[in-house]
Order: sequence, then structure tokens, then C-alpha cells
Amino acid sequence: MIPVALFTRPPVPGRCKTRLAAAVGEVVAASLHAAFVKDVVATVARLPGTAAALHVTEGPDHELFESLRQAHGLGPTVVQRAGGLGDRMADALQDVSFVVGTDVPTLPVSILAEAFACSADVVLTPTADGGFALIGARSASFLRDPAIRWSSPHALADTVRAARRAGLGVGLTAPHHDVDGPDDLALVRTHLRLDRGLAPHTRAVLGIERDVFRF
Repeated sequence: MIPVALFTRPPVPGRCKTRLAAAVGEVVAASLHAAFVKDVVATVARLPGTAAALHVTEGPDHELFESLRQAHGLGPTVVQRAGGLGDRMADALQDVSFVVGTDVPTLPVSILAEAFACSADVVLTPTADGGFALIGARSASFLRDPAIRWSSPHALADTVRAARRAGLGVGLTAPHHDVDGPDDLALVRTHLRLDRGLAPHTRAVLGIERDVFRF
């Protein structure tokens, strides 16, 4: 079995998807965040041989997390250790093979399969904003490198450089797009219109079939 940590936070209005909330409101942003998590968890659970668990910033007993754990046979929900994003991912990768973010509701199974099959020391799934949606690493201490500018357009490039400074080979999967702001949401809306089988929970919140929301 391939152990996977799904990094996320509770869907609490005002405490998640804050950039998106500036455009759509805190309640809608929280509903979208919950839908993203549901869709990513369902995608990961579809890949055979995967043992996934939610790694959350807080609120491990939140009803969303418990319902997903039961519905998809996830492992016990884990609270991320204190520290910056690099520290938290490095800690998680001591116990799992991959960390996957939950801001990628349309992430295809094919990218997960590509990452799982990669033989490089480090594998990353690039996102359009200069970050990455997935990381796998045999040794992850390089993620603590202070030169990595997290939550910036330089995060992926800095991470690749840090891994290479540590003597690690790096592989990249096909890229994808995550959802942080309203422009990203517009792209997801287009993606869902083109492929009716993608991200059913996100589709429902957006009202794609009915065009209820016009972001």
C-alpha cells in the first residue's frame, strides 16, 4: 500500500480560501473548500493500492473529516505538527510516501498514477501559479531549506533547487491547476463544463448545470 497524506483545513468561513472569499464571500468559499476536499479524497481513493489519511491544521473531529474517513476507508485523521508549510510536509513525509493538497478538485487519477510510478528521489506535480499540488520524497529534510519561498510563484522552482542542493534527483509529473483566487475558479468552471464527469461536489456547489453562480 502507498501511504498518502491529504493536507487540508476545516471548511470554516473566514478561516479557509480567504483569497477566494474576497470575491464570493466567506460562506460560499467555505462550501467550495469542502467540495474541493471531497473531490480530491474521492480521486485518491479511486487509485488501487492507496492508503490515505487526512492531515489537518486543526479540528480533526470536524464532521466533514469524519464523514470522509468513513465513506472512503481513510486512516485516522492526523493533526499537522506546528511550523511552516515546509516543516509540516517534511514531518508528514517521515511517515507517508506522498503529500497531496486539496485545492485541486479536478486533479486526474492519471497524474497520481504518474507520480506513484516515478523513480526519482523527489516527484512534484507543478501548478500554474508556480507551486505544486503533490510531492513525494524519499528524504524530505530539504523542505526545511529557508531559501524556499512558500506560498509564492517561486515555490516550485525553489523546492527543485533545494532538492538538487541536497543531492536528490527530481521528477515532474504533468502539470495541473489549483484554486486560490477567482481567476482560478473561472478556469475550474470551464474545465467542468468541458468534462461532465469531473469533480461532482465542486460542480454541485458552483451550480454548473444551472449557472446559478457567475463569478
